[in-house]
Amino acid sequence: MPSGTGFHPSQRSYGGHACLTEDDRELGTLLIDFGGGTTSVAIFSEGQLRFAGTIRMGGLNVTRDIAKMLSISIGEAERMKAIEGSVLPAITSADQLKSLPFPSQGDNFVLSNIVSAGDHLTLPGDK
Repeated sequence: MPSGTGFHPSQRSYGGHACLTEDDRELGTLLIDFGGGTTSVAIFSEGQLRFAGTIRMGGLNVTRDIAKMLSISIGEAERMKAIEGSVLPAITSADQLKSLPFPSQGDNFVLSNIVSAGDHLTLPGDK
């Protein structure tokens, strides 16, 4: 890419092109990359990257909350997270996904606003 264009493709864009098929990018896909300290998202539709962003919350936040909620060590929480792979039951329909309970956020909190570890994940700024 020529320098000085003012556009610099993000790592999320490259990742999306590497792991998504042309159909995935064309039909629409939300790509989520959970890192240790950050979570990145990229939205593709009509073959183009439409949105990309990163929040400063990642797998380490989930591990800490699991440890706190279960009163276990960080090491044990990390082991459980790695072995169990998921703390939410499998979601089989869009209707189930739309209304997952997050008691601290109200009855029908929008799932895209929170990553859940059990019933609640402490987000930066949460009390």
